Amino acid sequence: MKKLPWRYVPWLLLDMARGPLWFPAAVLAAALLLPAVNAPAELVTKVFPYVLEAAGFLSVLALTRGLVNKDLRRGYYRVLFSRPVTPGGYYLLRWLLGGAALLAFAALFTGIISWKYGVALPFPFYAARLGLEYLVLGGLVFLLSTLLREDAGPALVLCALSAYYHGAAYPPAWLKAAGWLLPPLNLCRLTVAGTGPLPALLYGACAVAAAVYVLQRRNFAEGGRGD
Repeated sequence: MKKLPWRYVPWLLLDMARGPLWFPAAVLAAALLLPAVNAPAELVTKVFPYVLEAAGFLSVLALTRGLVNKDLRRGYYRVLFSRPVTPGGYYLLRWLLGGAALLAFAALFTGIISWKYGVALPFPFYAARLGLEYLVLGGLVFLLSTLLREDAGPALVLCALSAYYHGAAYPPAWLKAAGWLLPPLNLCRLTVAGTGPLPALLYGACAVAAAVYVLQRRNFAEGGRGD
């Protein structure tokens, strides 16, 4: 794969502003405009990680859903790849911009809450865990988007199975056998002390690499999967 097509960054950012950024933008607007409740600092530091964790999960889905298959369904690939640009590089760049948007959202959200309630919040820890979550869940949705017409739904099913697999004392044998396919989101949570991040890093890296490989092997000139 050639270098990333950086000249498309303005177009990609504009496309994100018109669609995937609506959810994190709405959360930030609510955090900024809603009046602060009378809560002690200790309570804020305990509750906020749960709020950020939920908002981060939904933001990852919003930023990666339809990453590839939306363009295939609507026929946009005919225009996008009529010029010499590699599909793998183009969509990898879009995926990376989504990760940057997630971290920017987390920084702003944490800053707003810290300012409104006068508490110190561990943003570096939040950023590390959310970045890992984007790699795992965002990478999974990216891969599914290259293979299926719907990506977020199957990803949510895999997330639910993963939560059951890691939470059950005695998961069924079939689930144990398929455990390597399930996203290790238990290592990405803000509210639970996880073990080493290596399994999550490997899972996410493999998902992203597989997505780029599929895109590079697809012949978009003959219609890709959209025809």
